[in-house]
Amino acid sequence: SETSSTCPSDCTFTEQALQMSPDGGSGAIGAMFSVKALNNLEIYSFDFYSARNGNDQVQVYTRPGPYAGFEFDESAWTLIHDDPNVELERRSQVTPLGEFDSSVPISAGSVQSFFVYAPRKVMYNGGTSEGQLFSSDGNLEFYEGIGLTAKFDGDGSDIYSPRVFRGTIRYRA
Repeated sequence: SETSSTCPSDCTFTEQALQMSPDGGSGAIGAMFSVKALNNLEIYSFDFYSARNGNDQVQVYTRPGPYAGFEFDESAWTLIHDDPNVELERRSQVTPLGEFDSSVPISAGSVQSFFVYAPRKVMYNGGTSEGQLFSSDGNLEFYEGIGLTAKFDGDGSDIYSPRVFRGTIRYRA
């Protein structure tokens, strides 16, 4: 699939954003969720809400397909963003991550999963049903996911489900 960097001169990608759950919530060190592209697109950044302000590491991982069964399998994930010094905002203010180290192209009809990790906690809201469609904008569908209290080394007791990531997915379509 084409990305904004490989797209010939006859096609254009416009920057767009899909926001989920800006208010309320609780949090843990990680949030995991899936999206489905309705059109070819590339995800290039997230904004998210953290529990506490200050500087801390933020990592974003991705994998093709669903995350279920891979919650604690680091080898199944690709690190696409690793910033050891993000200026985190508080629960009521969004923290922009800027461009990922590697954007994530997703072909129309494909599912892609993400794991956002921040030791000062990624905020989320309780959901209705894990894997249920939460939001869509005509290009991208966002599905309810999980919260995690361990980074790739826990067990089922480290999963909170269902959870809805509090943030914004930035993409080009």
